[in-house]
Amino acid sequence: MTTDLADIRADKLVTKYAMAQISFRHFLSFVKVSVPGVGMVPIEMWEYVQEVVADLETDRLIERAKARQIGFTTLLSAYSLWHAMYIPNALALNFSKGERDAHEFLAKSRATWQNLPPELQLPLDVPDNREQMTFKNGGRIMALPSTEDAGRGLNPTLVIMDEADYHEYMDAAYNSVKPGLDDNGGQLI
Repeated sequence: MTTDLADIRADKLVTKYAMAQISFRHFLSFVKVSVPGVGMVPIEMWEYVQEVVADLETDRLIERAKARQIGFTTLLSAYSLWHAMYIPNALALNFSKGERDAHEFLAKSRATWQNLPPELQLPLDVPDNREQMTFKNGGRIMALPSTEDAGRGLNPTLVIMDEADYHEYMDAAYNSVKPGLDDNGGQLI
């Protein structure tokens, strides 16, 4: 009887892993985020998080005003990671107002990846550095500062413009990535 319960639990966990790979909502149950002074803790599914997740699942173009320090960037860094790992040959471009912010955004994705169960960690490939995470499935995340030509010539499947109100070259960055997004039905946040 004990073996049967263990088998049932193992089957349920395998099912949860499979669901996490096809649904960001299910992936979040495995996501841990860094809390200063505390360490890595499970992400909290506050009401606004649930609303954003619903938008991510259905909307192609998302613009959202937000308060500061509510974990929105952390949530989007987890989404970028999920997208790059589980959408074949995905290219997630994460624009931040500056280079340091871009590196911090990618560092959040990396910390989330490092704290996933091994069954959900797709293997990394090269390049793998402060500016890019690449996965063996061809998916990748690129962290870019908002510049006049950042992203030009790329065909992203996801573009996140974190704190877009503070991007000096917002219009130029938008105009450089929007045609590529339109070509492949990509998502812009």
